[in-house]
Amino acid sequence: MAKDRRKPKVAEVGQLVGESIEASMIGFKGSAQHVGWSANLRVRTVNAITFLESASLIQVDNRKGRLAITDVGKKVVDRALSYDDDLAYNLSVIARSYRNVCVARQLDLEIE
Repeated sequence: MAKDRRKPKVAEVGQLVGESIEASMIGFKGSAQHVGWSANLRVRTVNAITFLESASLIQVDNRKGRLAITDVGKKVVDRALSYDDDLAYNLSVIARSYRNVCVARQLDLEIE
């Protein structure tokens, strides 16, 4: 998410992670679990952000309230995507569903 052009707001990351997982993984599509609203997922997302920030893979810009990927983080993601394996496939699918969620939100705002 931090690698995409649309940098997510820190306050929305948990919701975006849930919506992206719901949209990209077959087991959650049409599920009554509503992963996007899961408190457990939000706690895990905060822990993941804390880890990624301490590992210097992302930066949390407190002034703007957005996530940004570091150069080291870009290298890690690019290397993971360079292989032809399940991880690269899943990262690509989740990145695409994140873009779709952002576009859908933007379209919803324009309609209202």
